Amino acid sequence: MVRDTLIVGLADEDIRLDVLGQANQEMSLEETIRFIEAKESGKRSAGRINPKPTAVPVAVDAASSTYRQMERRRLQGGPPDRKTITQNQLCGHCGKAGHSSKKQERMNHCPAFNHICNNCNLPHHFESVCRKSRQKQRTNQSNSATAVFETLCSIEQFACTIALDHHVYDSLCDVWEKRASTPQPTVHVEIQALPSYARDLKIESTLCGPTRTTTILAVADTGCQSCLASTSFLNRLGLNSSHFTPTSMKMRAANQNTIGIVGALILRITGFTQSIEPKTTRQIVYFSHSTDKLFLSMEACRDLGIISDTFSSIESVMTDSSAMQSDTDNPNKDRCHCPPRQTPPPLPTSLPFPATEENREKLERWLLDYYKSSTFKVCEHQKLPMMPGLPMRLIIDDDATPVAHHTPIPVPIHWQE
Repeated sequence: MVRDTLIVGLADEDIRLDVLGQANQEMSLEETIRFIEAKESGKRSAGRINPKPTAVPVAVDAASSTYRQMERRRLQGGPPDRKTITQNQLCGHCGKAGHSSKKQERMNHCPAFNHICNNCNLPHHFESVCRKSRQKQRTNQSNSATAVFETLCSIEQFACTIALDHHVYDSLCDVWEKRASTPQPTVHVEIQALPSYARDLKIESTLCGPTRTTTILAVADTGCQSCLASTSFLNRLGLNSSHFTPTSMKMRAANQNTIGIVGALILRITGFTQSIEPKTTRQIVYFSHSTDKLFLSMEACRDLGIISDTFSSIESVMTDSSAMQSDTDNPNKDRCHCPPRQTPPPLPTSLPFPATEENREKLERWLLDYYKSSTFKVCEHQKLPMMPGLPMRLIIDDDATPVAHHTPIPVPIHWQE
């Protein structure tokens, strides 16, 4: 079916006849495509060696022949026959004879005068003698072979085109889920501008005193190299554009578009948590009209404790969690002399003793010693490691109604053995 559709859709009638006239009518789709490509390549090569003359309208061709006759008569030194020329010369604007190409005579006798051509939208000529139509015809003929070749090569691409929505891999269920991207992480921070910060940089401050403190929802953008804020936050600080410090800083967005910086302020940014003391950082914040948010740079996120000092290092997650477990989760580490808890070793490939009744106790001691730092770790001073991965969830029917059971289900006796 695909092969027949391909043959019917061929733009070149000669190639279609060649394909249909082949003795082998059992060619596969790939063989047919290769045959058509060879025919197209041969026609292109022949066209470059011996190009065919472009067909022109009869009227224009006759007019060109009359012009050649005039030029030949002029070169031979003979006087031009005006009467013959006027009677036989075809007008290049309408394609008819009987009048010359002078404007005054064309105004009186040429039917194409004041006619608007539908091909080029220019006046004073018919479509049959339009020069732009001839140029377009030459271009289409030269590009027809390339267009057919590209169409043949892109048949499979059109057949496999799909619109892929965003998906997130669920490692727990081992499936891809159609889900929107995770929104940008945000955090509430307090910002304030103080004149002393400018004096520390040995620049003149435009502030009369500390501004009021305001709470803003900021975006923790670890890909941002400098803090960027909206100029709308100035009113919340009690400031205006005259309090900006001039800057030569130039910033670009992720799409390499220039971000217009109108000025800068040195701000104190404070973040709060429920378990530890507030953390503060001093940052030069650049203001722009092209945003309506406050973006915290990677350096600001590190100072506020949002990310660790070893951020962007793959080994940092395991190192930081191990250090936290040894320092905070083990308050009695001085009283414990047990080796640290480790992950289970790989499965043994062979037994140290034959699996006989006489070696039962030896095998038991060997297994206890092999897994003493992992599975059989009984030290009460070391907490069990957290399981990695996403939180576990119950996969139930969406229409199911939860029911509470307060009586345990009895376990059969043969299950306890």
